[in-house]
Amino acid sequence: MTAVELFCLPHAGGSAALFRPWTNDAPPGIAVTAVEYPGRGARRHEPMLWDLRALVDDVIRSCRRASGPYALFGHSLGGALALEVVRELARRGEPQPVRLIVSAAGPPGTGQRPRSLAQADDAAVLAEMRRIGGTPEALLREPEILGEVLEAFRAGVEILHQMPLKPAVLLDVPVTVLGGLDDHVVPASALSRWGETTVGPVSQTIFPGGHFFVVQHRRAVLDTVARQLRQDLLRPPAAVAVGARPARTAAAVIDERRQDERYWRD
Repeated sequence: MTAVELFCLPHAGGSAALFRPWTNDAPPGIAVTAVEYPGRGARRHEPMLWDLRALVDDVIRSCRRASGPYALFGHSLGGALALEVVRELARRGEPQPVRLIVSAAGPPGTGQRPRSLAQADDAAVLAEMRRIGGTPEALLREPEILGEVLEAFRAGVEILHQMPLKPAVLLDVPVTVLGGLDDHVVPASALSRWGETTVGPVSQTIFPGGHFFVVQHRRAVLDTVARQLRQDLLRPPAAVAVGARPARTAAAVIDERRQDERYWRD
C-alpha cells in the first residue's frame, strides 16, 4: 500500500522529540515526520517564531517535501496550528492532506483565548507549564536550558493567542479528533464542535488519560490514526484530498448542506 507521510506538530513549549518514538512504532504504510519549529530542538539556533502566519508558512514548507499523500497530526498547539495550515493550503490552491488529525485541541471559538505570556516573569510561565503538564520535571530543573524551554512556551502561547476565533472558510478534508478523558486543559466535552470546521467526515476517539494521553497511549493512538489513513487511501481518487481544492465560504457550504439529507443523518 502507498505510504502516507504523517507530519506531526508538537505542543506549545514542545519539540519534535515528542514524536520521535513514533517513527519506530508507526504501523506499515505510515511514515512519520516529526516537525521541528524554528528556535527549538534541532533548530534551536534559528530565530524563534512568535507570529502565526510565519509559523504556518514554515510548516507548509515542510509539507511541500511530501512526495505522495500526506496527513497532518497536531497535538494541543499543534492541532490548532495544523488547522490553520490546511486552511492556508486551501486558500492558496495547494495540495491538501488526506486527513487532519487534531489531538487535545479545542475547535476555534469554543474557549477563551489564552492570555499572553510574552511579558510574564519566569515563575508565572513555569507555573503554567506545570499546570498543563507534559514537560519532564527534570527538564524544568535544568538551569542551563530552562530559559530556552520557557521562551519556547511563551512563543507557543503567543501563537495560540493569535488564532482566529471565527474562521470564514470551511475545510474539505476528513478530520479525526482525539482527546483525553481526564484532560483538564481541553476537556473531552469541548471537542464536539470540530464538525463545524469541515464539510468532510469527522470522527472522534477519547483515550484514557489527561492532556498528554498521546505519550501514555502512543501505540493505540497510532493504530487509530493508521486505520483511518488506510481508509482514506482506499477511497476513489476523486475523494482523496491530495489535490488543490478551492476555499469555500461557510455560507455556501451551509446552503449545500441544507439540501443534503445525509448531512442531518451524520
